[in-house]
Amino acid sequence: MRPAVAASRRLILIDADAWRTVIESRCAARESGGILLGCRHRDGIYVNQFIEVPDPQAQAASYLRLHRPASNALKAVLKTLPQHSPLGYVGEWHTHPAPVGPSGIDKRQARRISRRADDEIALVVAAHNPNSGEWKALGICAHRGRTHLATVEQTDLAPPDNVTETDQQRSQP
Repeated sequence: MRPAVAASRRLILIDADAWRTVIESRCAARESGGILLGCRHRDGIYVNQFIEVPDPQAQAASYLRLHRPASNALKAVLKTLPQHSPLGYVGEWHTHPAPVGPSGIDKRQARRISRRADDEIALVVAAHNPNSGEWKALGICAHRGRTHLATVEQTDLAPPDNVTETDQQRSQP
Protein backbone atom coordinates (compact mmCIF):
# COMPACT_ATOMS: atom_id res chain seq x y z
CA MET A 1 0.00 0.00 0.00
CA ARG A 2 1.41 3.38 -1.00
CA PRO A 3 1.45 6.00 1.80
CA ALA A 4 -0.64 9.11 1.28
CA VAL A 5 1.08 12.39 0.40
CA ALA A 6 -0.68 15.57 1.43
CA ALA A 7 -1.71 17.87 -1.40
CA SER A 8 -0.23 21.09 0.02
CA ARG A 9 3.50 21.72 -0.32
CA ARG A 10 5.27 22.67 2.92
CA LEU A 11 8.15 25.14 3.23
CA ILE A 12 11.44 24.32 4.94
CA LEU A 13 13.46 27.49 5.48
CA ILE A 14 17.14 26.90 6.28
CA ASP A 15 19.33 29.55 7.85
CA ALA A 16 21.97 30.26 5.18
CA ASP A 17 24.84 30.33 7.70
CA ALA A 18 23.75 26.95 9.12
CA TRP A 19 23.66 25.49 5.58
CA ARG A 20 27.12 26.83 4.73
CA THR A 21 28.51 25.41 7.96
CA VAL A 22 27.09 21.93 7.38
CA ILE A 23 28.22 21.59 3.77
CA GLU A 24 31.70 23.04 4.31
CA SER A 25 32.54 20.26 6.74
CA ARG A 26 31.11 17.37 4.71
CA CYS A 27 33.02 14.56 3.13
CA ALA A 28 31.08 13.22 0.14
CA ALA A 29 32.77 9.81 0.45
CA ARG A 30 30.40 8.69 3.22
CA GLU A 31 27.04 9.79 4.49
CA SER A 32 26.69 11.80 7.67
CA GLY A 33 23.71 13.29 9.42
CA GLY A 34 21.92 14.17 12.60
CA ILE A 35 19.07 16.25 13.91
CA LEU A 36 17.64 19.68 13.10
CA LEU A 37 17.17 22.52 15.57
CA GLY A 38 14.65 25.19 14.68
CA CYS A 39 11.01 26.16 15.02
CA ARG A 40 7.72 25.66 13.24
CA HIS A 41 5.79 28.32 11.37
CA ARG A 42 2.44 28.43 9.60
CA ASP A 43 3.85 27.20 6.27
CA GLY A 44 6.36 24.66 7.57
CA ILE A 45 9.63 24.55 9.43
CA TYR A 46 12.54 26.95 9.99
CA VAL A 47 15.95 25.26 10.51
CA ASN A 48 18.43 27.21 12.60
CA GLN A 49 21.10 24.54 13.16
CA PHE A 50 22.24 21.15 11.87
CA ILE A 51 23.45 19.05 14.82
CA GLU A 52 25.70 16.22 13.72
CA VAL A 53 25.18 12.78 15.25
CA PRO A 54 28.03 10.55 14.09
CA ASP A 55 27.36 7.04 12.81
CA PRO A 56 30.56 4.99 13.17
CA GLN A 57 29.18 2.48 10.65
CA ALA A 58 28.24 5.06 7.98
CA GLN A 59 29.22 4.22 4.42
CA ALA A 60 29.02 5.84 1.00
CA ALA A 61 25.28 5.21 0.76
CA SER A 62 24.09 4.59 4.30
CA TYR A 63 23.68 6.54 7.52
CA LEU A 64 21.81 5.50 10.65
CA ARG A 65 20.93 8.13 13.22
CA LEU A 66 21.24 6.50 16.64
CA HIS A 67 18.70 7.56 19.28
CA ARG A 68 20.83 7.87 22.43
CA PRO A 69 23.64 9.98 20.88
CA ALA A 70 21.00 12.16 19.17
CA SER A 71 19.12 12.67 22.42
CA ASN A 72 22.35 13.56 24.26
CA ALA A 73 23.40 16.00 21.52
CA LEU A 74 20.01 17.71 21.58
CA LYS A 75 20.01 18.02 25.37
CA ALA A 76 23.49 19.58 25.29
CA VAL A 77 22.43 22.18 22.71
CA LEU A 78 19.12 22.96 24.46
CA LYS A 79 21.00 23.68 27.72
CA THR A 80 22.80 26.55 25.96
CA LEU A 81 19.58 28.26 24.82
CA PRO A 82 17.62 30.89 26.76
CA GLN A 83 14.79 29.39 28.82
CA HIS A 84 11.96 30.64 26.56
CA SER A 85 13.72 30.12 23.24
CA PRO A 86 11.34 29.00 20.49
CA LEU A 87 14.06 26.68 19.15
CA GLY A 88 13.77 22.93 19.57
CA TYR A 89 13.88 19.62 17.72
CA VAL A 90 12.26 19.95 14.27
CA GLY A 91 13.57 16.94 12.39
CA GLU A 92 16.39 14.98 10.83
CA TRP A 93 19.10 15.53 8.20
CA HIS A 94 21.72 13.53 6.38
CA THR A 95 23.82 13.64 3.25
CA HIS A 96 23.54 11.78 -0.02
CA PRO A 97 26.63 11.28 -2.23
CA ALA A 98 24.49 11.91 -5.33
CA PRO A 99 22.07 14.68 -6.34
CA VAL A 100 18.96 12.82 -5.19
CA GLY A 101 16.36 13.64 -2.56
CA PRO A 102 14.96 11.47 0.21
CA SER A 103 14.97 7.75 -0.61
CA GLY A 104 12.14 5.34 0.12
CA ILE A 105 13.95 4.31 3.30
CA ASP A 106 14.29 7.99 4.29
CA LYS A 107 10.55 8.56 3.76
CA ARG A 108 9.64 5.49 5.82
CA GLN A 109 11.90 6.70 8.64
CA ALA A 110 10.34 10.18 8.52
CA ARG A 111 6.85 8.67 8.72
CA ARG A 112 7.92 6.45 11.63
CA ILE A 113 9.46 9.34 13.57
CA SER A 114 6.46 11.60 12.87
CA ARG A 115 4.10 9.07 14.45
CA ARG A 116 5.92 9.59 17.78
CA ALA A 117 6.31 13.35 17.44
CA ASP A 118 3.67 15.81 18.62
CA ASP A 119 4.31 18.16 15.69
CA GLU A 120 5.36 18.05 12.06
CA ILE A 121 9.00 17.15 11.39
CA ALA A 122 11.33 17.91 8.48
CA LEU A 123 13.77 15.62 6.74
CA VAL A 124 16.49 17.52 4.90
CA VAL A 125 18.89 15.73 2.56
CA ALA A 126 22.11 17.52 1.66
CA ALA A 127 22.56 16.07 -1.82
CA HIS A 128 26.02 16.25 -3.41
CA ASN A 129 26.54 16.54 -7.15
CA PRO A 130 29.99 15.01 -7.80
CA ASN A 131 30.18 16.55 -11.30
CA SER A 132 29.77 20.16 -10.15
CA GLY A 133 30.84 19.75 -6.51
CA GLU A 134 27.67 21.57 -5.43
CA TRP A 135 25.37 20.64 -2.56
CA LYS A 136 21.60 21.07 -2.74
CA ALA A 137 19.08 20.90 0.10
CA LEU A 138 16.10 18.65 -0.68
CA GLY A 139 13.44 17.60 1.76
CA ILE A 140 10.05 16.48 2.92
CA CYS A 141 7.91 17.09 5.97
CA ALA A 142 6.02 14.41 7.86
CA HIS A 143 3.20 14.53 10.38
CA ARG A 144 1.26 11.70 12.01
CA GLY A 145 2.73 9.14 9.65
CA ARG A 146 2.03 11.05 6.43
CA THR A 147 4.63 12.71 4.21
CA HIS A 148 4.18 16.14 2.68
CA LEU A 149 6.04 17.57 -0.30
CA ALA A 150 8.35 20.40 0.73
CA THR A 151 10.14 23.26 -0.93
CA VAL A 152 13.53 23.89 0.70
CA GLU A 153 14.92 27.43 0.64
CA GLN A 154 17.85 29.15 2.27
CA THR A 155 17.27 32.42 4.09
CA ASP A 156 19.33 35.14 5.71
CA LEU A 157 16.28 36.25 7.67
CA ALA A 158 15.40 35.49 11.28
CA PRO A 159 12.73 32.87 12.04
CA PRO A 160 9.27 33.73 10.72
CA ASP A 161 7.09 35.95 12.91
CA ASN A 162 4.25 33.45 13.06
CA VAL A 163 6.02 31.07 15.47
CA THR A 164 4.31 30.20 18.74
CA GLU A 165 5.81 28.48 21.76
CA THR A 166 3.07 25.85 21.64
CA ASP A 167 4.44 24.83 18.23
CA GLN A 168 7.69 23.70 19.80
CA GLN A 169 8.71 20.20 20.67
CA ARG A 170 11.94 20.93 22.47
CA SER A 171 13.25 17.57 23.47
CA GLN A 172 12.38 14.63 21.22
CA PRO A 173 14.82 13.47 18.57
